[in-house]
Amino acid sequence: MANWLHWIGKSYYTMNSFAKEAEKYGVSRRVSLQTAKQMTWGDTVYCAMLDGKTGVLFGYFTIERITGLSKEATQAVLETHECTLTDEGGGVVSRGCGEYISGPSWQTKASLDEIVETVKEVKENGYNEGQIMIAGTFIELEKTRLLDIPFRQGFRKFDSNAFYQAVKDNSNAVRGQFYKNNDTSEAEIFPGQHKLGQVQQVSGYKSNPNRRKKRQHKAKLTHD
Repeated sequence: MANWLHWIGKSYYTMNSFAKEAEKYGVSRRVSLQTAKQMTWGDTVYCAMLDGKTGVLFGYFTIERITGLSKEATQAVLETHECTLTDEGGGVVSRGCGEYISGPSWQTKASLDEIVETVKEVKENGYNEGQIMIAGTFIELEKTRLLDIPFRQGFRKFDSNAFYQAVKDNSNAVRGQFYKNNDTSEAEIFPGQHKLGQVQQVSGYKSNPNRRKKRQHKAKLTHD
């Protein structure tokens, strides 16, 4: 299994509001297919957020589900991989970044890599793949300030062993970037061994309109 560091933007969340939302819905974060292909069911994603000039690591989730799939992508996955229906869905999920209707969920023995390959084919054939997200259960940690790690979008491999060793020396703040070579995956040590995962279809996705307004305002300031 691999460990990742992921930064949560401050546009819609504080650390407390993010944790509160995650307690209600779990965590779901947008991810590129290229990055998702490097991930494995059960990978740990550490969450950090800027607080002043430096960041704070405040929790983590494990990758249990890939969600946001369109109807076309979901159908392709069901036709390609063995899946078992576990939930009919149907509820509205309202998050800080947007809102959508949760569709059915299926458990699968297929690896995350195999699921992503199927979704990529849907996209390459000109169909909508959906709003791809990784999801899981959030666990809060004692807040630790990251003195040397700048904010960066996306996901980067994270050396959790080195991080926890540094935390032993100073639990409130640590120095070091703790990044691992992004070409190296711990999951490759045990090829073919992965946990069960879930795929979920969603519909009616609407981004938070405040995000659009902020982007337009930022673009206007840059243009001016």
